[in-house]
Amino acid sequence: MIFRTFIFLCLFLSSLYADGVYDLNVLSLQAKVFPKVILTDTDIANKTSNNTIVITVLYDKIDTQTAVQFQKMVQRNYKTLKGFDLSVRLSQYKNFSQQKKLSSAYFFLLTDNTKQLTSIANEITKEHRLTFCYDEDYLDYGVMMGLDIREKVSLSLDLKTLKQSKIKLQNSIFKVVKIR
Repeated sequence: MIFRTFIFLCLFLSSLYADGVYDLNVLSLQAKVFPKVILTDTDIANKTSNNTIVITVLYDKIDTQTAVQFQKMVQRNYKTLKGFDLSVRLSQYKNFSQQKKLSSAYFFLLTDNTKQLTSIANEITKEHRLTFCYDEDYLDYGVMMGLDIREKVSLSLDLKTLKQSKIKLQNSIFKVVKIR
């Protein structure tokens, strides 16, 4: 009985700190870089809603705090982008599948569930939407862009996903990205 209680407490406490797996410095850097990358979308004017660029952060319930932190970081860094207002919306993955129409053209994905990530990323790509991720390794699961932070910081782009999405980016982005 004591052993079961101990295991339960360990699992419960570890779940409380799951947001701790995200590095706030990395998140802050992403909150600065990804809105700038959006500006390289050649069709940005047609992907706004009431002159507002909308970024949707998709997350699991356990990542709620991280999603809120990312939202605040982006909003603190940017009120506008090249004359467009900027809005960051939060949506749990479970709610995403219930949405009939994508109301956002740009998505930031937080999860470690690779099956879910693959499914959502593929669905978003088919709708000609740009996807970013916290972990650059997520590009292996259909996400379009991510930051690779090691000795140097580099922006990684999955060219196959970009082609599938039929999104056209300005040529200048290809001078700074690492193609995968």
